[in-house]
Amino acid sequence: TNQHFINTAIHINEYTHLNNDTGALGGPSSSYNYYGGASDTLDAIMEAVDRTSIQWVYWAQFMESTAGYDPYGLISKDGRIKAAYNAIKAYQDMPVWRYDASLSDPNSGIRTLVSSDDEKIGILLWNQNDATSTNGDKTITINLNNAKFNSGTRRVYRIDKTHASSFDGSASDELVAQNVKEVRNGNNIWSGTIPAEGVVYITINKDGAEDFT
Repeated sequence: TNQHFINTAIHINEYTHLNNDTGALGGPSSSYNYYGGASDTLDAIMEAVDRTSIQWVYWAQFMESTAGYDPYGLISKDGRIKAAYNAIKAYQDMPVWRYDASLSDPNSGIRTLVSSDDEKIGILLWNQNDATSTNGDKTITINLNNAKFNSGTRRVYRIDKTHASSFDGSASDELVAQNVKEVRNGNNIWSGTIPAEGVVYITINKDGAEDFT
């Protein structure tokens, strides 16, 4: 190791999971445009986040290029929000402090991230199973241990074929709260199915505050 660089910050520019040997994956039919791009994006985020020596990561890219067609943009050149954009939106909405999360079946294909502060809990889950698999959908139940507050307003957001994915034809291209309910933090905070390649984002706000503010 060169000691001259021991305190040099590591920044990554133009970061995305959407690369192969040629630097791109398809045009309008790119898988990145569809809901599966959201779970792939979360995998890529965690790949960077878990490498703690990296100080900054700059995602590639926010807007789609107007010169020709590329699938990299989180927003298409006609203004449609992609599912991958909503995955990043959910991630950035979470409180900063991360907490341990465990799965009863670590081989289920479900990945999770949990964070909390004194006013809000965020639970992000995504299904890494391929949509073509016969048993890719997974039904789960969420239990919380040692929550920082006792009760609050729970909201559930989905990214899948019929939610928050304009290229899949969902009614809205944005995250829309569902199953809004007052809950007590503990067992069975939420039970439901996460479809293969789908994403579920759950928030609990102590004072009922809105998300994404």
